[in-house]
Amino acid sequence: MSRLLQIGGLLIAAASAAVCDNQAAKAVKAPPPPKPAPARSAPRGGGAGNPKMGPALVNPAAPAVRLYQASPQDRDRVIEKMPPGQQVRIRKQLEYYDNLPPGQKAIMLQRVQRFDALTPEKRRGFAQQLRTMNELPQDRRQAVARALRRLGVMPEAQRVIVLNSDAFKNEFSPEEQKIISGLSEVMVPDGQ
Repeated sequence: MSRLLQIGGLLIAAASAAVCDNQAAKAVKAPPPPKPAPARSAPRGGGAGNPKMGPALVNPAAPAVRLYQASPQDRDRVIEKMPPGQQVRIRKQLEYYDNLPPGQKAIMLQRVQRFDALTPEKRRGFAQQLRTMNELPQDRRQAVARALRRLGVMPEAQRVIVLNSDAFKNEFSPEEQKIISGLSEVMVPDGQ
């Protein structure tokens, strides 16, 4: 009887080993799951190739913005007088601008013109809204920036519909809505 139990135990062990080997073989033959794409850091504000979004949000008071329309020689003369770290940042911003399609360059220049036309009080308010946006958690800051960039390429009638929609009000907190409203005075074209 003991011999019979030993043989039964061996058969069960062999059967379970065979089942495990079969499952292991299937697992080995199954293709590995696709690896997630490595995270790439896009240029600040994202790329310029998305036609449903305007160009990156750049502070219209930034030093690089003042050099958008300058000749390469004039740019170099101004940049050479700056600290090395600032030179690198400004050159990257100018490279971003130079690689934009003409329509998006025009949007960037319009932003500068609208900012320059603001009263000093409104400029301070704009700067405060920009600081408030930059203090948001990264995911919310990116969501607000994407919303502004999308609004920037919409006709005005469509912008009004989007800004008054329940979806917009549900997606953004009252503070974020205030930021979008405050920044849109400069970042979103008039009467488009």
